[in-house]
Amino acid sequence: MTLWQYAETFLKWITPALGGSAVKELTFHFYGLHTPGSLRDTAVVFVGSRIVRSVTDVSVLSSDGLPLSGFTALERLTLNLYLYTGNWDDVASALQEISSNTIQSITFDDVYTIRAGNNDADLLSFDHDTLEALDRVLSCELFGSLQEVIFKVDVYEQGKQDLLRAHARRCLPELHKRNIIALNFNVL
Repeated sequence: MTLWQYAETFLKWITPALGGSAVKELTFHFYGLHTPGSLRDTAVVFVGSRIVRSVTDVSVLSSDGLPLSGFTALERLTLNLYLYTGNWDDVASALQEISSNTIQSITFDDVYTIRAGNNDADLLSFDHDTLEALDRVLSCELFGSLQEVIFKVDVYEQGKQDLLRAHARRCLPELHKRNIIALNFNVL
């Protein structure tokens, strides 16, 4: 059996095993789940089950593309953007699927910055202008309870933090006015 087959078997078992049990925290990271197949189908069934209706804290990989609409009690969301090849418009679109108006905190983890001389242009970058899409979505009524938006940004150039702060102020003006943005830099 492969690792993917073990994961699929586990999800098929746990979905009915938990039944209507209240699950509060869920971490769901499957690298490569975005590709069609039986594991993805099983994961979508799990996320669409009654289990996720009680989840208040969820951590998922954005690259997995799992629907967030089933999390109706969501208060804290962590989107891990590790190796994510979409853009901020795609991330904003995924956030629009959220059906919980009680969300208080969103963390974007493993956010990259563009590295000079490196060919990682396909990866989502914090310093990309599509970041503005988040401001439009997270400033709407659905996110009225939002108290913090945290970006955990990997920085590859010493001293670039001030430029990234200015970029955040420019691209996220409504969130900046609400004073709910936190930038945590990991200088590599």
